[in-house]
Amino acid sequence: MNTIAAISRKSDFCDGPHLDIAIDGRPLSDVLADVQDVLSAADCRGLIPCLLPWHEGSKGQEELRISLERFLPEAGATTRAPVLMCPDDCDFWCTVVIAEVEHNENVVRWSRIGLDRSESSTLPNGIGSVVQWASSFAGWEFDPVQYRAVFQAFFSLSRPEAEPGASPNGGPGTRLGNSGVAEGPPSVS
Repeated sequence: MNTIAAISRKSDFCDGPHLDIAIDGRPLSDVLADVQDVLSAADCRGLIPCLLPWHEGSKGQEELRISLERFLPEAGATTRAPVLMCPDDCDFWCTVVIAEVEHNENVVRWSRIGLDRSESSTLPNGIGSVVQWASSFAGWEFDPVQYRAVFQAFFSLSRPEAEPGASPNGGPGTRLGNSGVAEGPPSVS
């Protein structure tokens, strides 16, 4: 079984640390750089989680809602979740990595991973409708309790009243410092 965690780190194109997804102790964007058949190292460099409120306004809120809903589907369901995106525009209209998430009683599985190729006219709701799947990706399986803890860490930061670094279960929290969430990363264009 693989491990999944929410970690605080500074990615390549962000001014400060932010919450990120780690798989087996490595940032997800770094792990995906090893999947060379669809995702080049350049495609993955500096990608940021879709699970944070990088963008303000109704479009950003809708994309965040979709990301959170699909990241942890109901037990017995499968979704195509946007997990990482380009830090340049912080939206679904640029590079977006999709994970096919299966939630069973005893395991949460990412069975496939790839780049979104959906028509822009279908976005944001159509995100994940067309995906170029990585054929070399063998899948990852996670403990549902650990997976839910990652979801809760991101979810707690997605609410306006949330205290950054607050523990999602009421225990002691970890101060994340300047997460960069309010302003988003700088443009790299």
